[in-house]
Amino acid sequence: MAKRGDEKLFIDTNILIYLTNYQSDLIGQISQDVWKLWEQYQFCISGQVLREYLCVATREARNDYKDVLVDYFIYEEQFEVLDENRESRMLFKRIINNKKIHPRGKQVHDANIVATMLAHGVTKLYTHNVSDFKRYLPLIQILEVGKI
Repeated sequence: MAKRGDEKLFIDTNILIYLTNYQSDLIGQISQDVWKLWEQYQFCISGQVLREYLCVATREARNDYKDVLVDYFIYEEQFEVLDENRESRMLFKRIINNKKIHPRGKQVHDANIVATMLAHGVTKLYTHNVSDFKRYLPLIQILEVGKI
């Protein structure tokens, strides 16, 4: 097995949801992508992503709560959890004050993800929701499902 790379890759919430939703049409493609990416990158998430995962996964009636918690703890243990800190808050303020970006509604959560990434030197994001993050180019690079 090849040695994993030193570069970090931020994993968006939707990827975690698809990885544990066995009824999803995307689980096969995302599983293949994750295997490829696992060899190249150190995976990162944030507390926000963990909370979003728990919120969405427990909202789905098909998910057993105990299984969701197991997955939550696995993600927390296996991936580096990037903390929000003073620098991420400063970057968040810059992002929300940027006239070209101006996040609104749910977009504010994405702005916080980007700020947290950048505060920790992470510039690559793996997501299925590319359109949600296009406004943050060229601050970050987006790796899209199925295009790895």
